[in-house]
Amino acid sequence: QKKKKKKDFFCKLKSITSPVKMSSDYVPPNTFGATGGGGSGELNQIDEALQSNWKFIVYKWLLILSGIGAVYNAVMALIAGGAFEGSVIIYTLCWVALQAFWGFVCYTGFNAFQKRSTQEQQKFMRLIILYVVGLLAVWGVNFLVLVVLAPSGGSIGFVAWLTGIIVSIIVYGIVYGIWYWLAGWVLGYFRRRDELMGSNA
Repeated sequence: QKKKKKKDFFCKLKSITSPVKMSSDYVPPNTFGATGGGGSGELNQIDEALQSNWKFIVYKWLLILSGIGAVYNAVMALIAGGAFEGSVIIYTLCWVALQAFWGFVCYTGFNAFQKRSTQEQQKFMRLIILYVVGLLAVWGVNFLVLVVLAPSGGSIGFVAWLTGIIVSIIVYGIVYGIWYWLAGWVLGYFRRRDELMGSNA
């Protein structure tokens, strides 16, 4: 009898201390303090949160402001002094195109959020990766223009260029890493919403 009690005790202890495996996209019920029964209640919770919770409001405005910032950067690059002189024109056009593309990426993300669309959100995440690839390509053009093709005495030097690029990689890596994480976080809610809508159909 004592052995049985001891075995039961260790089984309970193991069940308490063992981690619960859960999909990273799963949204637990009552995350925002709302109440409701069953899948329908959780669906209402998620819809209400996506509509009025401050976290999602901030996310939506980040998309809007980032898109506006991209347009601003493109315009400022076009009107900057010396933007179309010599080989610099190559870099200017590439940078403007990249900023215009980020504006499109932000529009896609905003549209996905407004539609609560899982597919559009996945497209948004793929476009973030594509933008980062484009950014690397533009840095390559930057090296070509400012180091390789720069006129004699006008080159910034490889060491100075490399130092600037390393700093840019760290900063942009953090920024777009956060963007990708945010997009994945929102995607989890969209997927859970799709599951609940399917179960209630």
